[in-house]
Amino acid sequence: MKSMICLESILLFNKIHRNFLNAVKHFLQKIGQTDLNPTQAIILYSMGSNTLRASEVLTHYQGSNPSYNIKKMVNGAYIVTQENPLDRRLLLVSLSKKGKQFHEQMNQFLMDQEKRLSKEGFEAFSWNQLMEHGEKLEKFWRYSRYDQTYL
Repeated sequence: MKSMICLESILLFNKIHRNFLNAVKHFLQKIGQTDLNPTQAIILYSMGSNTLRASEVLTHYQGSNPSYNIKKMVNGAYIVTQENPLDRRLLLVSLSKKGKQFHEQMNQFLMDQEKRLSKEGFEAFSWNQLMEHGEKLEKFWRYSRYDQTYL
């Protein structure tokens, strides 16, 4: 019976993720942002004011075809690229002015979502617990392919 609870929990996380992507899709439609998909919107938001190696973006956001997403965001002028001055083989990416403006819109959307969740009874302590357990699960499955413990 416990194995079913584990599977049901994983399926629930998947549903939550898909529903969140759908909410981001509706947000993008509402603001008329037709040149971004939800995955790209999340990547842009997550980048924030950081300058990252392109490989970091590619490995951290393993969704569907991350190199395509980077190319699309560069072509849409949401991110800019530059060679790393210390190692010209490395490509650095950061938000452009347009990307920063979108980041602010996305931040407002997420703050609005958080307010709505709070009105629905979600409290800070439950978010902290969810994050704590979610991070443990992520680490567990990241290292499970090596038959190692994550602790």
